[in-house]
Amino acid sequence: MRRAPLMPDARPGAESTAAGYVTLVNRGSERDALVAASADAAARVELHQTRNMSGMMTMEPVEKVELAPGGRGELKPGSYHLMLIGSGGRSRRVRPSRCSSSGRGV
Repeated sequence: MRRAPLMPDARPGAESTAAGYVTLVNRGSERDALVAASADAAARVELHQTRNMSGMMTMEPVEKVELAPGGRGELKPGSYHLMLIGSGGRSRRVRPSRCSSSGRGV
């Protein structure tokens, strides 16, 4: 996993949040999935997906981000991403801890 640049949420009065973007790699020979993440810089981390629903961009939590055997997955703007909640709104790089469904690192 490479470092995750964070972008603070600019909404006034919003709980301090930031989005985290990373590239995931499944080095195994079976399907795997990112099912959880944590970061010292946030009170909690959720997996989210941004989607276009009839012309309206929405963001919603997801249970997992699946990875094919030997596959890569990008958490990036406009797609899957980490939502760091209670981050203090600081823009910096962090290395999130992550948990895969197989118990291996992704």
